[in-house]
Amino acid sequence: MRKTSAELDIAQGELASARSELENSYSQLRKTSAELDNAQGELACTRSELECSQDHLRKTSAELDKAQGELANTRSELKCSQGQLRKTTSELDSTKAKLEDTCGQLDATRVESERLLGCLATSEDNVERLKNELASVRSADAAQLAEIKQQLNEANAKADYLWGEYNSLKNSWSLRIFGRFALRHRASQMLQAIGRSVCRCGKGLLNLMHVRQSTRTKLKNVIYRRLGFCLKTWRGYNDWLMINQIMKSSGLKPGAGLEIPNDLPLTSIIIPVYNNLEYTLKCLQSIYDIKSQSPFEVIVVDDCSTDDYVSELRRQYPQVRLLRNEKNSGFLLTANHGARGAKGEYILFLNNDTEVISGWLDELTTALYNHPEAGMIGSQLIHTQTGTLQESGNLICKNGEMLPLGRGCEPDHPEFSYFREVDFVSAASIILRKSVFDKMNGFDTTFAPAYFEDPDLGLRLQAAGYKNYVMPLSRVMHIEMASYGNTLNSHCERNRQIFLERWKDYLAEHALYETPQAFSECRKFPRERLLYIDAEVPMADRGSGGMDAIFFMNYFLKRGFDVVFHGEYTPGLIPKYTEILLRMGVECIYTPQRKSWEFLESNGYSFSWLFISRIYQAQSFDRLLKKFCPQALYIFNTVDLHFVREQLEAELHGDVQMRKRAAQTKQFELAVASSADATIVISLDEKNLLEKEYGLTNVWHIPQARKVVGRMDGVKRHGAVFIGSAHPPNMDGLRYFHDEILPLLPRDFKLTIVGEALRDVMKQMPEYKDLLDCPQFTFVGFVQDLGDVLNTALLTVVPLRYGAGTKGKVASSMSYGVPCVSSASGLEGTGMVPGENILLAKTPKEFARAICSLGDNPKLWKKISDGGLAFLKNAYNPEKVEAKMDEMLASIRDHRRNHSEWANTPVIPKQEELAEEEATQKQNLERSGPEEQSESRFYNHGMGNQ
Repeated sequence: MRKTSAELDIAQGELASARSELENSYSQLRKTSAELDNAQGELACTRSELECSQDHLRKTSAELDKAQGELANTRSELKCSQGQLRKTTSELDSTKAKLEDTCGQLDATRVESERLLGCLATSEDNVERLKNELASVRSADAAQLAEIKQQLNEANAKADYLWGEYNSLKNSWSLRIFGRFALRHRASQMLQAIGRSVCRCGKGLLNLMHVRQSTRTKLKNVIYRRLGFCLKTWRGYNDWLMINQIMKSSGLKPGAGLEIPNDLPLTSIIIPVYNNLEYTLKCLQSIYDIKSQSPFEVIVVDDCSTDDYVSELRRQYPQVRLLRNEKNSGFLLTANHGARGAKGEYILFLNNDTEVISGWLDELTTALYNHPEAGMIGSQLIHTQTGTLQESGNLICKNGEMLPLGRGCEPDHPEFSYFREVDFVSAASIILRKSVFDKMNGFDTTFAPAYFEDPDLGLRLQAAGYKNYVMPLSRVMHIEMASYGNTLNSHCERNRQIFLERWKDYLAEHALYETPQAFSECRKFPRERLLYIDAEVPMADRGSGGMDAIFFMNYFLKRGFDVVFHGEYTPGLIPKYTEILLRMGVECIYTPQRKSWEFLESNGYSFSWLFISRIYQAQSFDRLLKKFCPQALYIFNTVDLHFVREQLEAELHGDVQMRKRAAQTKQFELAVASSADATIVISLDEKNLLEKEYGLTNVWHIPQARKVVGRMDGVKRHGAVFIGSAHPPNMDGLRYFHDEILPLLPRDFKLTIVGEALRDVMKQMPEYKDLLDCPQFTFVGFVQDLGDVLNTALLTVVPLRYGAGTKGKVASSMSYGVPCVSSASGLEGTGMVPGENILLAKTPKEFARAICSLGDNPKLWKKISDGGLAFLKNAYNPEKVEAKMDEMLASIRDHRRNHSEWANTPVIPKQEELAEEEATQKQNLERSGPEEQSESRFYNHGMGNQ
């Protein structure tokens, strides 16, 4: 029972569990039923949406069918358009090709037009220049001739008068008592006047007739020997007499060694010829027309011409030596034949199809004399037909091709107009020492009859240790290929192969360029290049700054640099002065062929050194140099510290604007000096100022280099000399001398003032009219040779009240042994000792006293003269200055600064710095009295230019 009951309980539990599960199932069923109802509702909605979509699809399908139809139509139209496009494209390509051809022709026409316009402009300028020169020469000649005629008429009139006076006195009673004495004195005066007039007239006529120097010397010797008794007061006669006396006391015959016999020429000009007599006659005419100063002979070597050379040459040019080959041998053997018969120390080979230009021979002989290391030196060859360069020397490439430098350019192109080393120069015009030519056994006969004999000679000279140069200032018009015509062309290729085989290894090692194209693409420079920038082209005969610039450039050339020069204020070619640099071997940047910024843009990379003179030029070129030459070492040559001079001038005049300008200059100058690799000053005081007061460590004292000319003894000296350019300190110094010193001197005191620019500028300024009209002042303007003035001067004066640097005028005076009286400004920073080698005058009274003491005390005069010469030899010795420069360059190389510092250093000062400096200067001016303004802490620091 209990068991049944338990089972019943279990069954009931299971039933309850089943019921619970059933209820859960019912609940789930209801939930599922609800979900099914929802799903049916959603299905109905979906069916509705599907029906809508089917309607939209049917619409879209209809639209798609329509679009497909339109697309088919479009494709058809596109095919038609593509056909038309291909046709149009073809026509466009054809038109484009025609347009390119037209543009090419137009560019060529434009280039040719520009070239012709340039040539035309150059020709017009040359014609105009020549017309002006001719007019000026004619005007000068006419004026000189008129003056000579007037002098002759005056001399004749005076002679007639004196002769009449003599005749009237001859029978007078008074003459019997004292006439012989008076007449003798009057006759002596008459003879002196006539002698001077004859000499002046003769000199003028010789200048007009362009007589050679040797002929002038002979005439002068005859006149001085025959008419010396009436030329005793003539300076030239006294110089000639003194030289002859010296030679006589030395056991030499007067005039010995001054004349060159006609059979002993310096240069033998050898002209190989074969027919073309007309060319030869034109060539000879050009040689004799230019009247070279160098003695020469002309040897024409006839290579069996069919022209009548013998009779024609003997008729027109009897002075020419004529040699003839036994048989026709070609150019090479004919040239060697002429060299064997030459008498000159130099031999010059010249083609007969050339016409030489004035200066041609003198430039070559001078260059060869000045360069003992030279093998051959050649002329610049100019095409006769085009007027453009045929060559200005030649390089030889590694592949054996010749590179004629400058071909097609203007003769004055700066890149090809300076004396420089080349591989060889065409034998159309080359000069050599005869000893060197003989040592080389002449032109190598392997290349006979012609071609490649001149480049072969050039390389043989190089291999023997000589250097070959081109002298572009020696110019020759050359027809080219007319000497022997085309008769030798068949040998050209054979000789080319011989030349290449002989020199291929040498060229592989020494040639700069692989091919001529490589030269056109990029220039190569085997030596260090230095860019030298200054205010103007150096004019050594017109100022001390020019002498210094010439010295520096010559120094760098001797040390193996390639030097390139630009003068900011003289951008064009200045014939006399630019040619001095070109002759030295300095490449010059000048317009119109080259502009400085264009040159720097294309060539700045090539410079390893920069040498910039004067702060104003450093400012002008600062950004260009930073941009195009950041790699270069920088040397700043102050010439003098400009801000010191400007401060002294401002304090002297009490001018606020001057003080402001001086403050700006000070900021500029110190910024450049501190950032340069080296800064050059010529005054010891300026070196101390920069180092001690401004903390600069790269300052070098490089004094002015001056050679001692020597003192001329035994001459009568008189008067004083002032030498100066149109520089404000010089003009102020003359005013000071005139107003305060001259009144204290004797009335017969005379001051000779040398300086063309100084005179011309003062003439334009009314405030200096009293100086120009002063009877005790003589303005002689430009003097070619200072010896003409200083050799007879008693003393020189330097009455400067302010300036900077050292004074070249003081060194020039000492160079000739002439004592100098100077203010404190004239000797500061030099190390000169007052009373030993110069006289110092601080006041007008001291100036007058010193001038008079030199005139009255011969012992004092000689002491100061000897002391000055000794000081100059020691302190300004060029060799010592060069040694100092060597030391500076070595120091720069060893301690090169990081050029990024220089590139980032601001040269232009901040405005607040300028304002502060200006305020300080203004306060100093307001609280200083007139006496205090004349003194300054800068007074002992520097001097102005000569």
